[in-house]
Formats: sequence, C-alpha cells, structure tokens
Amino acid sequence: MNNLLSAYFQRLFKSRLYWCLLGLMILSGIIIPILAHREMIAYGTDYTLESRLVWHFLIIGFIVAIFCSWFLGTDYSDGTIRNKIIAGNSRLKIYISALLICVIASVILVLAHQITIIGLGTWLIAPFKTDIHTISLILGISILATITFTGINTMIVMINQNKASSSIICLVVSLLMFGISFYVLSVLFSSDMAHSDSIVKQIYEFLNIFLPTGQLLNLINLQVTQATEMIIYNILILVISTGTGIMVFEQKNLK
Repeated sequence: MNNLLSAYFQRLFKSRLYWCLLGLMILSGIIIPILAHREMIAYGTDYTLESRLVWHFLIIGFIVAIFCSWFLGTDYSDGTIRNKIIAGNSRLKIYISALLICVIASVILVLAHQITIIGLGTWLIAPFKTDIHTISLILGISILATITFTGINTMIVMINQNKASSSIICLVVSLLMFGISFYVLSVLFSSDMAHSDSIVKQIYEFLNIFLPTGQLLNLINLQVTQATEMIIYNILILVISTGTGIMVFEQKNLK
C-alpha cells in the first residue's frame, strides 16, 4: 500500500486542479476577514471571527466532490486501475489507498482555510469570543464531516468507471444533501413544528443531525449540543459508504 500511496502523492503534487482548489481555500481565508474588516471600519458593523470562520461549510461538500471525482476518475480514464491490479495490488489496498489520499487532500484543504482565516481574522476582526471547547468541537466536527463527504464521493467514483458521470453524480449528491438539510431546517423552524412532539418532528430532527450537510448548517449557528451524535453519525456513514464501496469494487468487472 505504501507504493500506491506514494504514487498517489506524486499525482497529487502535480495536480493543477488540486493546487487551484488549495489556492481558492487559502484566498477565501484571506478575503473574508479583509472584507469584514473594511465593513467594520466603513459601516461600524460588528462582526465576530466565529461568524466568518464557518462560511466554507457551505461549499466544502462541493469542493470535495469536484476533487474526488476528478482525481480518482482519472484512474479509470487513464487505465491506471487495471495496471495496479496487474502489478499485484489487491482491490482492497487500491480502494483504501484511494480513500486515504482523498481524505488527506480534503483535510488539508479545510485546514488551509481555517488556519488562514483564524490567523488573519484574529488580527483584522477580533479574537474568538466563544470558549475554546466549543470552537474545537466546531472545527473538529467540520473536519470529520469533510472526511465523511470524502468517503461518500470515493464510493461513488470507485464503483463507476465513467469519469464524467461520476463527477455529475458526486455534485448532484452533494446538492441533494444540502437541499434536504435546508428543507429540514426550514420545517423545524416553522411555527407548525416548533411546538410539536410528533414522530414526524423526531424524523426531521434525526435527519438534521444525521446528514453531514445538516451538521454543518448547525455548526454555522455554533450549535454543538449534539456533538456526540454528530461524531457517531459521521463515523457510521463513513463505515457504511466505505464498506459498500469495497464490496462493490471487489466484484466489479473492470473494462
């Protein structure tokens, strides 16, 4: 597996798309606090670093979908997957190494943004007003949700040999999850549901915390009261998506 990971890292370092995505995350981490600082000076707007830190939660699912579908899809379009099998690598090792490289790459994207915006935002906006325990939970769960996104997208790409369709499916799945989470939140905040104790409300509350997109929307509002459930559900989704992906990939007829 070390050889597989080494080859993946070499491709990653040469990937223009990845460097562009990394640059985008760093650039956004620079621009957001600068714009907030300018508005604070010009209009007396009162911003907190916490409110600016969470913006990337809205796009990270799409960033991961773009990267995973392109990076892993290239293995199929270039025939690299077959070459790895011919070289004696097991399908399990191929799948796990693909997942690991995407997880590492995705986490770096998130950390690059967070480190940049925290460093610059502390200076241009203000230090954190929320306690360090809550901030740590927000950042930690956001990284775990990113890993969950990566597991889902890796599964989609590894069981689909068509690079173009994999890209579309990954983006559509991300869009659907965000759409569902936005809808669930709107229902939970509606007057009809606010004072209800129905089974339907419990289902919506479950979906709100179960989906990684719902978790990120809660983190945007600095809601970490169900942090334990969020962590458990992320791990559960990651295990299910990875297990399913491995089983299908093991049986797949590679053309």
